[in-house]
Amino acid sequence: MSDETSQPQPESPPQDGARVPQVPSQEFFLRVNDFIQMANRIEKRYDSHHAQLAMLHGFARYSAHHYQVTSAANDHADNREAFADYIGGAVKQLVLGHLEDIAGPAPAPAAAPDSEAASAAVAGDGNPANDAG
Repeated sequence: MSDETSQPQPESPPQDGARVPQVPSQEFFLRVNDFIQMANRIEKRYDSHHAQLAMLHGFARYSAHHYQVTSAANDHADNREAFADYIGGAVKQLVLGHLEDIAGPAPAPAAAPDSEAASAAVAGDGNPANDAG
């Protein structure tokens, strides 16, 4: 379970049509904490896989909404693909940064990455008998 505690000084909220400030507002950190607390409650009730999937699906749905309201005039398959790639890259960088914050620098890889271990971390505990299907 996680908790977000370090917070830069907040800026005033952006005006309509303005870009999000480089330093997030106090509201940003409050909402991040709300999401983490919700995930922690789901994890306590079920498990971390349920929490991860709920957060992932909610994030993906909101990302689609964000794309629709900000890119409707230029909507086409290439722009959708580019947006999904951008979001995927941003999530990857955030996850790697938070992993380093929580667990420290990543150990050097062995001779070859263990794809089974990575798959187990994403899909479950690696035991097919425990996977919902």
